Amino acid sequence: MTVVVALVLMAGWASSAGDLTPVEMKSFRQAVKAHVQEHLEEGAFVVRDEKLDKEWRLKLIRLHDEARPMSDKLYSVCADFKEVAGAAKLDVDFLVNRAGSGWEVRQAVIHMVGGKPRAAQAAPAASLKRLETAAGVFVCPMGDYSGPKTADGRCPKCGMNLVEKK
Repeated sequence: MTVVVALVLMAGWASSAGDLTPVEMKSFRQAVKAHVQEHLEEGAFVVRDEKLDKEWRLKLIRLHDEARPMSDKLYSVCADFKEVAGAAKLDVDFLVNRAGSGWEVRQAVIHMVGGKPRAAQAAPAASLKRLETAAGVFVCPMGDYSGPKTADGRCPKCGMNLVEKK
Protein backbone atom coordinates (compact mmCIF):
# COMPACT_ATOMS: atom_id res chain seq x y z
CA MET A 1 0.00 0.00 0.00
CA THR A 2 2.79 2.45 0.89
CA VAL A 3 4.50 1.76 -2.43
CA VAL A 4 1.31 2.55 -4.37
CA VAL A 5 0.84 5.85 -2.50
CA ALA A 6 4.47 6.79 -3.12
CA LEU A 7 4.13 5.99 -6.83
CA VAL A 8 0.99 8.10 -7.11
CA LEU A 9 2.74 11.06 -5.48
CA MET A 10 5.86 10.59 -7.59
CA ALA A 11 3.79 10.41 -10.76
CA GLY A 12 2.35 13.84 -9.92
CA TRP A 13 -1.28 12.85 -10.36
CA ALA A 14 -3.70 15.74 -10.47
CA SER A 15 -5.39 16.94 -7.33
CA SER A 16 -9.02 17.97 -7.01
CA ALA A 17 -7.87 21.49 -7.94
CA GLY A 18 -8.47 21.28 -11.69
CA ASP A 19 -5.56 19.43 -13.22
CA LEU A 20 -2.93 20.74 -10.79
CA THR A 21 -0.74 18.40 -8.82
CA PRO A 22 -0.37 19.07 -5.07
CA VAL A 23 3.05 20.65 -5.73
CA GLU A 24 1.61 22.88 -8.48
CA MET A 25 -1.31 23.86 -6.25
CA LYS A 26 1.06 24.88 -3.46
CA SER A 27 3.06 27.02 -5.89
CA PHE A 28 -0.18 28.45 -7.33
CA ARG A 29 -1.47 29.46 -3.88
CA GLN A 30 1.90 30.99 -2.93
CA ALA A 31 1.85 33.10 -6.13
CA VAL A 32 -1.62 34.49 -5.36
CA LYS A 33 -0.72 35.26 -1.73
CA ALA A 34 2.53 36.92 -2.87
CA HIS A 35 0.56 39.01 -5.39
CA VAL A 36 -1.73 40.26 -2.63
CA GLN A 37 1.27 41.10 -0.40
CA GLU A 38 3.11 42.88 -3.23
CA HIS A 39 0.09 45.06 -4.01
CA LEU A 40 -0.68 46.29 -0.50
CA GLU A 41 -1.25 50.03 -0.13
CA GLU A 42 -0.95 51.14 3.49
CA GLY A 43 -1.67 47.59 4.66
CA ALA A 44 -4.69 47.00 2.41
CA PHE A 45 -5.24 45.20 -0.88
CA VAL A 46 -7.00 47.77 -3.07
CA VAL A 47 -9.52 46.63 -5.68
CA ARG A 48 -11.34 49.01 -8.01
CA ASP A 49 -15.08 48.32 -8.22
CA GLU A 50 -16.36 49.70 -11.53
CA LYS A 51 -19.95 48.76 -10.76
CA LEU A 52 -20.07 50.80 -7.54
CA ASP A 53 -17.46 53.34 -8.72
CA LYS A 54 -15.31 52.94 -5.61
CA GLU A 55 -12.10 51.43 -4.36
CA TRP A 56 -12.28 48.70 -1.75
CA ARG A 57 -9.48 48.51 0.84
CA LEU A 58 -9.38 44.85 1.82
CA LYS A 59 -7.71 42.32 4.09
CA LEU A 60 -7.26 38.73 2.88
CA ILE A 61 -9.17 36.28 5.08
CA ARG A 62 -8.90 33.02 3.14
CA LEU A 63 -7.74 31.73 -0.21
CA HIS A 64 -9.97 28.87 -1.37
CA ASP A 65 -8.41 25.45 -1.99
CA GLU A 66 -9.70 24.84 -5.51
CA ALA A 67 -8.23 26.30 -8.70
CA ARG A 68 -10.70 26.25 -11.58
CA PRO A 69 -9.26 25.86 -15.09
CA MET A 70 -10.46 28.59 -17.47
CA SER A 71 -8.33 27.41 -20.40
CA ASP A 72 -5.14 25.41 -20.95
CA LYS A 73 -2.96 27.95 -19.13
CA LEU A 74 -5.39 30.14 -17.20
CA TYR A 75 -6.89 29.28 -13.81
CA SER A 76 -9.22 31.06 -11.41
CA VAL A 77 -9.23 30.92 -7.63
CA CYS A 78 -11.60 32.62 -5.19
CA ALA A 79 -10.44 34.51 -2.12
CA ASP A 80 -12.45 35.86 0.80
CA PHE A 81 -11.68 39.42 1.86
CA LYS A 82 -13.00 41.77 4.55
CA GLU A 83 -13.10 45.53 4.29
CA VAL A 84 -10.29 47.05 6.41
CA ALA A 85 -12.33 49.97 7.77
CA GLY A 86 -15.80 48.49 7.58
CA ALA A 87 -17.82 45.32 7.83
CA ALA A 88 -18.29 44.43 4.14
CA LYS A 89 -17.12 41.02 2.97
CA LEU A 90 -16.09 40.46 -0.64
CA ASP A 91 -15.21 37.43 -2.73
CA VAL A 92 -12.56 38.20 -5.32
CA ASP A 93 -11.56 35.86 -8.15
CA PHE A 94 -7.92 35.92 -9.22
CA LEU A 95 -7.17 34.95 -12.82
CA VAL A 96 -3.76 33.30 -12.78
CA ASN A 97 -1.66 32.28 -15.79
CA ARG A 98 0.97 29.56 -16.03
CA ALA A 99 4.25 31.38 -16.65
CA GLY A 100 7.02 28.91 -17.41
CA SER A 101 7.48 26.89 -14.23
CA GLY A 102 5.64 29.45 -12.12
CA TRP A 103 2.47 31.53 -11.98
CA GLU A 104 1.49 35.11 -12.75
CA VAL A 105 -1.66 36.80 -11.47
CA ARG A 106 -3.34 38.54 -14.40
CA GLN A 107 -6.46 40.07 -12.91
CA ALA A 108 -8.58 40.39 -9.77
CA VAL A 109 -12.36 40.38 -10.32
CA ILE A 110 -14.97 41.08 -7.64
CA HIS A 111 -17.66 38.43 -7.89
CA MET A 112 -19.55 38.85 -4.61
CA VAL A 113 -20.16 41.77 -2.24
CA GLY A 114 -21.83 41.23 1.13
CA GLY A 115 -22.88 37.71 0.13
CA LYS A 116 -24.66 38.95 -3.01
CA PRO A 117 -23.27 37.59 -6.28
CA ARG A 118 -22.46 39.90 -9.14
CA ALA A 119 -23.94 39.11 -12.52
CA ALA A 120 -21.84 36.31 -13.96
CA GLN A 121 -20.14 37.26 -17.18
CA ALA A 122 -18.30 34.61 -19.10
CA ALA A 123 -15.08 36.00 -20.49
CA PRO A 124 -14.91 35.75 -24.27
CA ALA A 125 -12.32 33.32 -25.63
CA ALA A 126 -10.32 36.22 -27.11
CA SER A 127 -10.04 37.85 -23.67
CA LEU A 128 -8.84 34.59 -22.12
CA LYS A 129 -6.23 34.21 -24.87
CA ARG A 130 -4.99 37.76 -24.20
CA LEU A 131 -4.68 36.95 -20.50
CA GLU A 132 -2.72 33.78 -21.33
CA THR A 133 -0.24 35.46 -23.64
CA ALA A 134 0.29 38.98 -22.25
CA ALA A 135 3.65 39.11 -20.51
CA GLY A 136 5.60 41.69 -18.60
CA VAL A 137 4.65 44.69 -16.52
CA PHE A 138 2.20 47.25 -17.87
CA VAL A 139 1.84 50.83 -16.66
CA CYS A 140 -0.75 53.55 -16.97
CA PRO A 141 0.49 56.77 -18.62
CA MET A 142 -1.17 58.67 -15.74
CA GLY A 143 0.76 56.62 -13.15
CA ASP A 144 -2.41 55.08 -11.68
CA TYR A 145 -1.43 51.43 -12.31
CA SER A 146 1.58 49.15 -12.63
CA GLY A 147 1.19 45.39 -12.95
CA PRO A 148 0.04 42.61 -15.24
CA LYS A 149 -1.98 43.48 -18.32
CA THR A 150 -5.70 43.63 -17.60
CA ALA A 151 -8.22 41.72 -19.73
CA ASP A 152 -9.19 44.80 -21.72
CA GLY A 153 -5.70 46.36 -21.73
CA ARG A 154 -6.93 49.45 -19.87
CA CYS A 155 -6.01 50.97 -16.52
CA PRO A 156 -8.49 49.74 -13.89
CA LYS A 157 -8.47 53.18 -12.22
CA CYS A 158 -8.67 55.73 -15.06
CA GLY A 159 -9.47 53.64 -18.17
CA MET A 160 -6.46 54.72 -20.26
CA ASN A 161 -4.67 52.16 -22.44
CA LEU A 162 -1.83 50.43 -20.61
CA VAL A 163 1.71 50.55 -22.02
CA GLU A 164 4.21 47.71 -21.59
CA LYS A 165 7.12 48.79 -19.38
CA LYS A 166 10.45 48.26 -21.13
